[in-house]
Amino acid sequence: MIYIVKPGDTLSAIARDHLGNASRWPEIAKMNSIDNPDLIHPGDELKLPSSTKPSSEGFLSRLGKLFR
Repeated sequence: MIYIVKPGDTLSAIARDHLGNASRWPEIAKMNSIDNPDLIHPGDELKLPSSTKPSSEGFLSRLGKLFR
């Protein structure tokens, strides 16, 4: 998935909103060869890793167990 940075975005906010966990921001930085996470700019196109964002029905763990 490609995400276009908007004014005020941070990698942690993008990770929270699109990956379900703000602490996944280093994955975004690594995928996009970002050395300084404070240097993203509106209009930048970022590749995002696969999401494991919780659904409205619960959270699917890495082992496949559904938590509600």
